[in-house]
Amino acid sequence: MPCLRRSAATATIALMIALVAPAAAQQPAAPTVEQLKNLEYPTEHGRLGTAKLVNGRFELPAARVTMIFLASATGTIGGQPAATVHLATNSGGSGTFSDLYVVGAALRPVGPLLLGDRVRNVTLSIERDRIVVSMITQSPGEPLCCGTLQVTRSYQLQGDRLVDVSGQSAPTAPPGPPTTGSAGLLDGAGTALPPLAQLALLATATACVLGARARRKGGRPGSEARGKSEIARGRAEQPGLSLSISLVSGAGASAHRRAAG
Repeated sequence: MPCLRRSAATATIALMIALVAPAAAQQPAAPTVEQLKNLEYPTEHGRLGTAKLVNGRFELPAARVTMIFLASATGTIGGQPAATVHLATNSGGSGTFSDLYVVGAALRPVGPLLLGDRVRNVTLSIERDRIVVSMITQSPGEPLCCGTLQVTRSYQLQGDRLVDVSGQSAPTAPPGPPTTGSAGLLDGAGTALPPLAQLALLATATACVLGARARRKGGRPGSEARGKSEIARGRAEQPGLSLSISLVSGAGASAHRRAAG
């Protein structure tokens, strides 16, 4: 029973650490505009395969391809920070093709999805896990140069591609972090306990086992010292979290003294 009480106390502290400790580690963030303007994007124009933007622009005169960064918006997709990007490409003719991308914290663009030729007034947003695009395009029968049709379309990241879901109802609440599909693409953080909390639970469990063995042999349990050695090892590996380790160590020691009394 003392070990169970001590384990419960340590588990409670570990949960508190799980809520507080992430502040000590850098959390993933949506890409900045500066990063988006200097990424390498996949492209289907000019048979290039990819195009590396520099300050928001890519030019290859030999292939007569020019690609420019026009706009971006940030939000969350599947619980992970992400950005959506609008690039426009001209490959030497009269057309200017607008492409849509999504970029996660890993800075690996997914796309392109063609929005259209010579679309205008394009605005982007990320709402409830969907990329929402408003723009002026061409009505049936209108020339490409002079579209007047205002449309709003929704796109969703499914695996490694963007899918038009404009005709589907949006979910009533954003889902939790995905475990498959786009999770790896966006490089989201998992939901496991941080290393320090895992270490605290491991040290307490080790102390309980060693103490039980010592009691069976009729000797004095040396579990507290051994548990502290595990925590000390963790302190060396996690120097930035020494305060939280001290809190766990103190709580474990107090629980042990109460059990012994």
